[in-house]
Amino acid sequence: ANYTEFAKKYGHPRGISRNRDHTILKYTGKSGLTPLSPGVYSESLPSPREIRRRRGAQRLRDYQRSILTGFTTDELNRMESLPATDTREKKQRLSGIPIHPLLAQKQWLQESELPKHQGNIYTWGDMMGAWNAHNPVVWRLLKPILELVTLILTYSADNEW
Repeated sequence: ANYTEFAKKYGHPRGISRNRDHTILKYTGKSGLTPLSPGVYSESLPSPREIRRRRGAQRLRDYQRSILTGFTTDELNRMESLPATDTREKKQRLSGIPIHPLLAQKQWLQESELPKHQGNIYTWGDMMGAWNAHNPVVWRLLKPILELVTLILTYSADNEW
């Protein structure tokens, strides 16, 4: 099947699962999350084909509202609340936050410290080396996560969650 980019990323549900009817997506190769344009309507009487297209689009919008708590993906996209369609460069604003001492890089095991039956997992593709905190590529990915965890640990007592 020819899957849309959204279907490749989020899956292509079919049939009924978790009390949701996904049959509208059957044989479409779609995820049901692709934003639909509102459509262009003219004053003239639409053809039977156009009426079917509009009804199908409306059923898909209704499906999206049922799975997205009352919103369509187009509405979420216009509110800039749909990360998958946001192509803007994200600026990371966590830099400069000292990482909690328990999460510091020196606390993470190096390959030489691992038991013989627990070796590192090695990365594939363009990233060379072991998947551990001492690999600079991995550390660059872990650092913002650990900074966020530090904020959560530090200020969790102040939140009433």
